[in-house]
Amino acid sequence: MRFIYLSCLSLSLGTGAYAQQTAAPKKLPLNTLIVSGGPNPTYNQYAIESNARYVEKLTQGVTARRILFADGTKTSPTISVVKPAPDQDEQTVFNWLLRQPPVPDPIVFRASTLPQIDGPATKESVTQNIGWLAEQAKNGQKSLLYFTGHGSLGSKVPEAGGKPEPDSQNTVYNLWSDQNISVRETAEALKNWPQASPLVVVMVQCYSGGFGNLLFEGGDPTKPLLDRNFCGFYATIGERMASGCTSQVNETDYQDFTTHFFAALTGVSRDGRKVSGADYDKNGTVTMLEAMAWTNLKDLSIDVPVCTSDAYLRNIFPATADQSWAQTPYSTIVKSAAPWQKAVLEGLSNQLGLKGELRIADSMKV
Repeated sequence: MRFIYLSCLSLSLGTGAYAQQTAAPKKLPLNTLIVSGGPNPTYNQYAIESNARYVEKLTQGVTARRILFADGTKTSPTISVVKPAPDQDEQTVFNWLLRQPPVPDPIVFRASTLPQIDGPATKESVTQNIGWLAEQAKNGQKSLLYFTGHGSLGSKVPEAGGKPEPDSQNTVYNLWSDQNISVRETAEALKNWPQASPLVVVMVQCYSGGFGNLLFEGGDPTKPLLDRNFCGFYATIGERMASGCTSQVNETDYQDFTTHFFAALTGVSRDGRKVSGADYDKNGTVTMLEAMAWTNLKDLSIDVPVCTSDAYLRNIFPATADQSWAQTPYSTIVKSAAPWQKAVLEGLSNQLGLKGELRIADSMKV
């Protein structure tokens, strides 16, 4: 599915519609709202809390920050964690293998150890705190809205009536206590956002790409674009699931959007290692678009990362539209590419085994 990003990138180069050049928030004043947690303890895996902790560490010392997590407490056992099996001697393991199939490590539940929790990740709390973030944004500083957890397809009733159908244009983020907030409900919560204040949304849940429609009035892609200083980065397209929701505690094995995007952006991995290589134009600063390019090349999971530019282009050039643009010679596309775009074009071409002048058209056959 990497061809989706390759195709969108080719479209942006062919039409001159470039992604937002939003600088990374490193060492800049920033307002932050982190929303984290599954719908219930079983689906509130360790990795979700780990994501919140990672972004919490990266946003230490910002102008204003709130963190909403699970039920909002530090006492309830809301997090599922894998408890590794104890070491066993060779004979015990041999007998065990002969007599029964492997048994997964047990899951245990514990309370959150996040240093800061300001409330629950419920619909009412999220809506209220988006309002709080909008108030903070009146200072003109950049704001970050980060969601980590689970997501689902939305549902819609066909115009002709009948049973509801899955809706990838109005997907939902799954909140605590089995609540949901949809693209259009999020758009409603953001309707009073200060027009000139930059807002960056990062969402890593399944079907998160549907929230790219926050570009449009009411979150509806059939309506006009909003006149707002806004960009969003999503772990995957609105039609697909994402990786990263695991109860395993070994974070060095994580392959997901949060791990790669924020490591590229800040130069620090979630386990404290130095990360370099995402400054494709060698100017000393990693932009969010460069971090997005890095993520597309390094996140070797089921993710298909997209940003608001991709959502915009997919709306203009749907799969049913004329695909003649895909015949554009590769050399023509590369000639117009910014350094980060060239890195993605070359990197994904190598990963997909694509060569020659018609590789964009070929990518759509992969």
